[in-house]
Amino acid sequence: MRGLELRDADSRGFLTFDLRDILACLGSDVIDRTWTCQGVDCTGEGVDEFFDVVYRGRGIPGSKLVDLSRRVLQIIDGTFYGRCPGEDAPSIVIRSVDSTLWEVFGSDECLRKIESGFDNVRPAGSDAG
Repeated sequence: MRGLELRDADSRGFLTFDLRDILACLGSDVIDRTWTCQGVDCTGEGVDEFFDVVYRGRGIPGSKLVDLSRRVLQIIDGTFYGRCPGEDAPSIVIRSVDSTLWEVFGSDECLRKIESGFDNVRPAGSDAG
């Protein structure tokens, strides 16, 4: 699965987006999937509910992930796996890396949506500056 790194940041180097912005770019690709969340560290109003989702290890509907993403201030770390009904493996993976960048892995169509919504995008794993 091909992936992209997202690094849009302000002049101080702080990211200017969060999970909610990535999900907005993906549109119905988010809603059509069930999501599992691992290793989430976040701040804001929805922290306890996010931690409960991670602890239980059960999938949540895309609409619930969208709601949770809007209720946290920042996701510091975490991996989000999206599966459509009948899929054996996730078809979209979104990962926050220590508040420094996000990675999105998925189909070419999914990645085109991401590329159109962000300015500082490069192939995942790129060492470019």
